[in-house]
Amino acid sequence: LETIGDDDGLKLTIDDVTTVMIWNSTGVTTSGLEVGTSWDFTGIGSQYSETYQLLVAYDENIATLGIDAGNTLPNEFALYPAFPNPFNPVTTISFTTDIEGEIQLDIFDINGRLVDQMNYENISPGTHRTTWDASSLSSGVYFIRLKNNTHHAIQKVMLLK
Repeated sequence: LETIGDDDGLKLTIDDVTTVMIWNSTGVTTSGLEVGTSWDFTGIGSQYSETYQLLVAYDENIATLGIDAGNTLPNEFALYPAFPNPFNPVTTISFTTDIEGEIQLDIFDINGRLVDQMNYENISPGTHRTTWDASSLSSGVYFIRLKNNTHHAIQKVMLLK
């Protein structure tokens, strides 16, 4: 957790290039955000210099998921919003799986043609992240489908060149 400027906002560092930014001008309550607690954020993604930001503007876009015990296993299968989106030409795809096994990530174009596929064997339960490089494809809308033995999820992404 890092306070920005003269208490202008709160910046949460996710990794080396990704942050969640909550400006005080939004009126979002940040008092419950503590180190060791897990959250789910919804907001607008943007790139600032070399950093990717998720800008949160409403209290209802923050959900406290619980305390990170370090060895807790997820009980859900989820495909999180690709970031950045729109992207050029690389985006990060994050997902959570609740069972060990194979994960298949398929990318389809707007016409339903399979344009890329990634398979991961023996993936353990937890949250995972991968990148998709679409530099060989043309600008447009694509669909990401994530599936394991029992679940699937689909999301739309936009490649802008």
